[in-house]
Amino acid sequence: MSDLIGLTVPAARVILHGGVRAAAQILTAPGLERGFWLHVDVDVLDPEHMPAVDSPDPGGLAPDELIALLRGLAPRAWGASVTVFDPDLDSDGAYAETVARAVEECLGELGRDAFESR
Repeated sequence: MSDLIGLTVPAARVILHGGVRAAAQILTAPGLERGFWLHVDVDVLDPEHMPAVDSPDPGGLAPDELIALLRGLAPRAWGASVTVFDPDLDSDGAYAETVARAVEECLGELGRDAFESR
């Protein structure tokens, strides 16, 4: 059994390799073969796409990059949380739609393969 407690994936890695390839690389990490919890802070998105966070940081992902990454990871995840969105910074709801799109497009397969290798 692995002692892996957490794995943080920098946005630069996803940008460099693309979401699909980065997900495939992540899934080879020891300890993830039996599934994992998927935690996403939406401030991983570049402020150009997601300024409705408390600490926007340039150099983040585009929504499609995040969706590609999560699509690759979601089937093996037991569950997921999506955090850090600040609705007070989204007066017309446009950024909430971005978050909802990412959740809808990539978490539909959540858990499909999570218990396959048990």
